[in-house]
Amino acid sequence: MRVLFLGATLSFLLLAAAGAWASDVDHDLVPDDLEDRTERVLAARGFPAEDPTAFYTRSEARDGADAFEVDWSDGATVLSYLPDPAEPPALRVTLQLLSLSEFEDRDGNGLPGVGEARTVVALQDVAYRPGGLEEVTLADGARALSFTVLRPPLAVRLDVGTRFRSADSGTALSPVEVGIRFLVDQFSLASRGSGLALQFRVSSEPQGILGLPPGGAENTRLVTAARQGIYLAWDERITADGNATVVVSEAPAEGPGPWVFTVVYPWVPTFEHALRLGVLSTSHAARSAPPPADVSVPVFFASFAVTGVVVAATVWARRR
Repeated sequence: MRVLFLGATLSFLLLAAAGAWASDVDHDLVPDDLEDRTERVLAARGFPAEDPTAFYTRSEARDGADAFEVDWSDGATVLSYLPDPAEPPALRVTLQLLSLSEFEDRDGNGLPGVGEARTVVALQDVAYRPGGLEEVTLADGARALSFTVLRPPLAVRLDVGTRFRSADSGTALSPVEVGIRFLVDQFSLASRGSGLALQFRVSSEPQGILGLPPGGAENTRLVTAARQGIYLAWDERITADGNATVVVSEAPAEGPGPWVFTVVYPWVPTFEHALRLGVLSTSHAARSAPPPADVSVPVFFASFAVTGVVVAATVWARRR
């Protein structure tokens, strides 16, 4: 399964790099033919009367091969993967926001420690305010949903779409990913030189194992359980005052959950930071690999190379 993750990722990267040779109507660096093959069906519900800060969406492969669901409520994003859309989820991962806090780094390790907190904004078991639910149709016909809730000075936005979508990080969000964006606006910092830390907890059902994807970057983690996988990735830079600034993250490398992550931001009152949660969809990987007959030669060879990786990974996963 981990190899399958690499196959799917490599498929996207190679085809995206070859995008200049193919049609790309929405300029997201992903060829339109790839987007046509991987497009999904999306249904959503936001701000119901009984819970005005809840959000739910379900994304299903067009042929019904698999599905995933995204739920937001009370500071938690829950991503559930259904290899069989007619059955209960095989794997569910919850990303629970814990706190946004200013801290005084007395021990000089760059991370919040015991007794170092100055101002704490609780993000769990607290009331959020509805921000907005927006649906747009992109240039290539994709439906994209953005859901925002507010816990001042923090706004949390979830992004889901039927096709690939452009992202500020330069890597397009795929149709099997949910984008999670944190927007901090005018955090009232008590003293210059203090740090600002976001903490969140990740857990899975059934109990999973966390690990670094083979060859993956330090800002990516893979949760595996029940022969399925869900991955988490976070940008290593934030946009603050129009400039890109590096962040510091403390993330568990491996082992059983739950897992607590800490992201430390520089001394800036206003910034944006992006994460993404995605499912290892065999349907999406398979549709990413085979090229249609009319694609250009560079795209064909990129797809052909990746097909071997995906096929080998699928065989390996079935033997597990």
